Amino acid sequence: MEKDQSNIKSIGLEFGPNFFSTYFFSDFTGDTFHSCTQKPRAASLAVEKLSHTEITPLYGLVHTPYWTLIPDAVFDESVASRFLQFSTGAGPDIPVRFEKIVGTDSVIVYNTDEIAEKYTDVHFPGLGLRHAAGSLIELTNRIQRFSQSPAIYVHQIGILYKILVFQKGKLILANHVESAHKEDIRYFVLYTMNQLEISADVAICLLGDAAENPDLAKALGTHLSQIVKPENPFAREYSKSVNSEYEATHFIGLNAPICA
Repeated sequence: MEKDQSNIKSIGLEFGPNFFSTYFFSDFTGDTFHSCTQKPRAASLAVEKLSHTEITPLYGLVHTPYWTLIPDAVFDESVASRFLQFSTGAGPDIPVRFEKIVGTDSVIVYNTDEIAEKYTDVHFPGLGLRHAAGSLIELTNRIQRFSQSPAIYVHQIGILYKILVFQKGKLILANHVESAHKEDIRYFVLYTMNQLEISADVAICLLGDAAENPDLAKALGTHLSQIVKPENPFAREYSKSVNSEYEATHFIGLNAPICA
């Protein structure tokens, strides 16, 4: 039986590499999850028919595969595409976007999701899309900034993984891996730990699809003792403003419930 849609107040959009997901909430802050739908990207992107017309868009996240971080001190927007080409191997003609990452001294540069942009322009004009990697970095940076303990975050959507490493409250590595094999992710995490001299008792926090991926957790757990799968700890805390520039509602989508 479908849930009553009359009390839906807000919506979150997530444009993954293979799927388009919509997350519905029964309030205006994203604290009260209602339901979600997921469709293949090949299908037409269409918002479900709701019983009322007033709905507030909370966030729009894209997961384009090419992204990189550039220090503020050297970033030049006139050559943003060159930064992306040099760091990722992206083609010279790929259109790019860039945005400041709040709480850090860096800018994220990424290739655009033109389908997502056209979709939001029609259905939710004025909703600014953000790259999920930038939102994830802002979120984890805020969590870790007062911690002296190292931490590793592994966020998965499909075959795209984002891996962040913190030491003494600072982000020291942000990278992405594309793989359908859990062993590749385990190797990358262990190799990174070895290079950065991080001990095996570090906390590994699994987010997104990774939180519902028992094979990945098992693979990592053969070498690491602290595998953490939080139960959506972010939505309530980050419904508040990060600062005067950005609202933090886009954080909700990083650990939104998995669509059934």
